Amino acid sequence: MSAFRTQLGRTPNRIVTLGGFARAAAAAGRPDLAEQSYRSLAVLLSQADANQPELVEANAYLERLAGSE
Repeated sequence: MSAFRTQLGRTPNRIVTLGGFARAAAAAGRPDLAEQSYRSLAVLLSQADANQPELVEANAYLERLAGSE
């Protein structure tokens, strides 16, 4: 996660890096950081094609999260 965090410090809101950070946070057992990152991705990509892979991934994660509450 630290490599992604460093890269996000250099290039904030870079879609690929933000997605990588979100996946790394989820895998590291940090759902708070994963949720925050996936929400940021969803906002950044809100005007993108609905089939944009990063948007699909973010929405799927957030839907699973909402279903588990």
